[in-house]
Amino acid sequence: MLIIQTILAIPRRLRTKGLYFYGVGFAIRISIDKESEPRRRNLSIPEILLIVNAAIISVVSTIYFIIFVDELLSFRQTLLSREMSRAFWELVEKISLPELYVFAWVFAATFGFLHEYLHIRFGKIIGIPTRNLYIATLLGFPLIFSVETDNRGTKNMQRAFVAAGGLIANTIYLSVMFILFLLFPTNIWIGVAFYVALIITIINGLIINIIDFDGLRISLEIAKSYGEKGFAGLILVWFIILAMFVIRPLII
Repeated sequence: MLIIQTILAIPRRLRTKGLYFYGVGFAIRISIDKESEPRRRNLSIPEILLIVNAAIISVVSTIYFIIFVDELLSFRQTLLSREMSRAFWELVEKISLPELYVFAWVFAATFGFLHEYLHIRFGKIIGIPTRNLYIATLLGFPLIFSVETDNRGTKNMQRAFVAAGGLIANTIYLSVMFILFLLFPTNIWIGVAFYVALIITIINGLIINIIDFDGLRISLEIAKSYGEKGFAGLILVWFIILAMFVIRPLII
């Protein structure tokens, strides 16, 4: 498989058709909207409230991540770490590679497409067209779903609105999986799907990140819309969150 993907990386015609091979995997480019032009406009109150909702999700994700990392570093066992460890080892003992492969694609087809669909939908609502959808794989497993938007001339809050779609999609999916997990607590696949969705939601929502995920993107776009005061406020929020990470072990 690796040899075939390496050979297929050579033909240029495949790349022009939207197929990219790179030895250990491949990527697909799906054209979404090539004609619509971006529209600069103000946001309505409901749209602003959706951004606020996504920002709250982002802050909660960041705080939870800090608490979880603190628990791991201090070797304390939280409910999450115990349950994740149990689910992981049950998965290792019971699952086969073909089953894992099918699960990965089913999860990606539901979680990944919902996430990107709301990016696309929110972009269409706010006047930011989506040019392409990209799906990248690694060794045959789904790795990354991403969209390419046309932000020319748009406002910071418009771009924040598009990013908010991803966080809201994650939260919707996570809520559904949580309900299913409560209804079917012995189903290992539902349990694993819930915890994988939880981890992705937390990481995607981080407002302190080295990768431009939705949480960081929302916080930066909101800060840009308020100029120097916005960046000062964002830096203050970062400082408070990092201080929580440092001070918390000394208090508890």
